[in-house]
Amino acid sequence: MQPESIAAFHAPLRVIFIETVAELIGKTPTTIRTFATHRRYKDRNLIPRPFKMPNSRRLCWYEHEVRQWIESSRQEVTTAAGRKPGRPTKREQLERHRWATGEAAR
Repeated sequence: MQPESIAAFHAPLRVIFIETVAELIGKTPTTIRTFATHRRYKDRNLIPRPFKMPNSRRLCWYEHEVRQWIESSRQEVTTAAGRKPGRPTKREQLERHRWATGEAAR
């Protein structure tokens, strides 16, 4: 094993709670709690998967998992940002029509 991987292997796991996760991902604690507990949101990967400590009701996350989730979701957003969603505006439609018919050259 390389020294970097040994250090990463023995690094202590830091457990963070909902308030810290809210600051990291930019959502409110209520939204995070809703995404974590309601059945309809659990499989959509809207937030990292939480766990609970024994004899506790608080939602917990490992910090490294949250940071990995943030990095993976950033990559998805940057690849999908190339196309403008929705129907073109009337102005865009007219410009395309003029360009296609050659009226813009006149």
